[in-house]
Amino acid sequence: CLRELRARPRAEWVATHGGGDGGGMAGHFCGRACAQAAWDAYHELETAAGDAFAPLARRCASHEVKFPLAAARLAFAAAQGSASPRAADALVRVNFPPGVAPGDWLEEHAMLRVALLRGVAVAELGAAREEKERGRKNGEKTNGETPARFRFDKNVVKELDAEWYVGVLSRMHLNAFRVEIPPAALPADVAEVHVGDVRDGHGGHGHRGHECGGGGECGHAHHHHHSLPNAGERESAASTTSHSPPARDSFAEAMTAAMAASASGVGAGTALYGAPSLLNHSCDPNVDVSWAIDSRASFRAARAIEKDEPLTVAYVDADAGVAARREKLAFAYGFECRCERCVEETSAVQ
Repeated sequence: CLRELRARPRAEWVATHGGGDGGGMAGHFCGRACAQAAWDAYHELETAAGDAFAPLARRCASHEVKFPLAAARLAFAAAQGSASPRAADALVRVNFPPGVAPGDWLEEHAMLRVALLRGVAVAELGAAREEKERGRKNGEKTNGETPARFRFDKNVVKELDAEWYVGVLSRMHLNAFRVEIPPAALPADVAEVHVGDVRDGHGGHGHRGHECGGGGECGHAHHHHHSLPNAGERESAASTTSHSPPARDSFAEAMTAAMAASASGVGAGTALYGAPSLLNHSCDPNVDVSWAIDSRASFRAARAIEKDEPLTVAYVDADAGVAARREKLAFAYGFECRCERCVEETSAVQ
């Protein structure tokens, strides 16, 4: 849910992966309700995968990327039947020539596939053991077929091939939002908790719209001609360490607090939203994006909006100069921005 762990009493935390290492991705859920929802959606299969997830987790940690982890989460959810593997298909994607894909994306998919197959095999074995034990207690014999409790669709797992992975990653690069949740006041029993105690794998910076990355913490550090730039970050010189929640109607204050939270390792994540991903860019956007306590995004008018006026968000740092904005947009999204603000600022420079 991306709720801030440090704002919840530690006694309510629930360890991920059944208390195991989870391939290096161990952490905590904010409570039992959150843990159960995750188990039903994707976490049963992730837990069954165990250390088979470690190679992908290590790769993401060393390259400081998180899109592969988001894609893996979608894969586990699809295999568990809680999400469609085609959930992101409606979004615009980076178009590669037929049969062409970044080599490291294919390597990541191979790692993910091993984890998926291991998770399905272990989960099926566990379900068979449970059914056999239940039958023994009830005096029944098992027929050796796939146990009824085993609810993972092997056909869906087959569908999660390299082509699927490349499609998901290419859509994330153009449509992912970096979630920034302003830090809340800490309860007394967790005020002394160190950042190192929370290993949720999230990180990032606040901004008004999309994130699209080619390196650093929001994207891929690919070293080939398909690399995408670090284009969606909203830059800030925030240095506050206060845990007091900012005013929700002040975007600048919220982002300052979010930057401070990000610097200290507190709660940020990556998410894909359907309709919001269809919003176009403007360097003077009429919509601001914010998060309050969890991954639910709030889209609010930044100013009065005329009838039939398109809704827009900023894909890049709207505080940067016109040349810097245009360069990032051209490199990451393939277009030269001709919004009213860019035209006016360009004319003023000339």
